[in-house]
Amino acid sequence: MISGILASPGIAFGKALLLKEDEIVIDRKKISADKVEQEIERFLSGRTKASAQLEVIKTKAGENFR
Repeated sequence: MISGILASPGIAFGKALLLKEDEIVIDRKKISADKVEQEIERFLSGRTKASAQLEVIKTKAGENFR
């Protein structure tokens, strides 16, 4: 059985969204000056992809809880 934060007394049955916390690992490395712009573009691209993935998850989650 899974327990959570009490919203009201009693027992409820239904769908639940389980969030798993992952450890965030940040790689730190030095890059040469001529690679800075490339790394910025790589970061911005990754951020755009992550944002798009989150929108898909948000849409799917909304569909599952209607």
